[in-house]
Amino acid sequence: MAKNENGGIDKEQLEQLEKEAERKIFKFSGKVYVDRLNSLLEDNKYLVFYTLLLFGIIVLLVIGYFRMADKITIRVDIPPKIYRTGTIYVGSETANKTFFRIWGDYIVDQLGNFGPYSIRKHVDNVLYMFDPDKVLKYQTQFQELAEYAKSNLVTHEFTPEIVSVNDSGDYEAKGVAKNIVGDNISTTYEYCRYRLKFDIRDYHLFVEDVGIECKPIRKSLYDEKITKLKRKKRKEFVEDIKSAEELIKQEKKDIEDAVESAKSGDANAEGGSDGKM
Repeated sequence: MAKNENGGIDKEQLEQLEKEAERKIFKFSGKVYVDRLNSLLEDNKYLVFYTLLLFGIIVLLVIGYFRMADKITIRVDIPPKIYRTGTIYVGSETANKTFFRIWGDYIVDQLGNFGPYSIRKHVDNVLYMFDPDKVLKYQTQFQELAEYAKSNLVTHEFTPEIVSVNDSGDYEAKGVAKNIVGDNISTTYEYCRYRLKFDIRDYHLFVEDVGIECKPIRKSLYDEKITKLKRKKRKEFVEDIKSAEELIKQEKKDIEDAVESAKSGDANAEGGSDGKM
C-alpha cells in the first residue's frame, strides 16, 4: 500500500478502502436479508397450508352439523295426565312456567289423591321423578305413607285452591283435603300445602325437594271452600264454552268469507272470458 511523503495513506487510497468496505458490508447485509426473507416465505407457506386445512375442517363440520340437525331428537317427558293447556318451552337447563305447572299438578295429584290400593303406584310414580342422588331421602317417608294408607284403608282427597309457580321451578299448591278411614268409619278435614322444587338437566326434569304440610280444619270450613271452588270451576267452564262458541263462530265466518271470495273470483273470470269471445 502506497504512502505519501509524510508516511500516511493517500486520500484516493482511503476512499477506495472505504468503498471496498461498504461493498463488503452491503454484500453481507444483503445475504442476511435474503436468507431471512427466504425463511419467512417458507414459514408463510406452512402457515397458508395449515390455515386452508383448518378452514376445510370447519366447512366439513358445518356441513355435517346441518345434515345431522334433522336427525337429532330430544326427549321431553310429559306426565300421563295433563290438567291444563298451553305452550311449553324446555331447554337443556331451563323451562317455562307452563311446563313446571303441568308436572306440579300431576305430582300433587299423585300425592294428594289416593286410596288404600292405589297409593303404592302413586308413590312409585313420584319417586321415579326424583333426582337419583336424593330419592333415598324420600323413599322411606313415602313408603311409610303407603303402608299407613293401605293398612288403615285411608282415602285422601285433595282439592287445590291456590297454585303458584315460577320459571325457577318452584311450585306450590294450597287447598283443602278430606281423609276417609275405612268404609266411612271416620272422616277428617285438613288444609294442606304442597311444595315442590324442580330442576332441569339435559332436558330432563327432576324433583329436587318435596314438602307436605297439613293441619286440621272444621268440616264447615271445608264445605265452604269446596262450594266456592265448585262455583269457580263452573264459572270457568261456562267461560270456556263461550270462548269456544266465539271461536267456532269466527271460524265459520272466515270460511263463509273465503267461499264468497272464491265465488266472486270465479264470476269475474267468467265475465272476462265472455267479453273476449
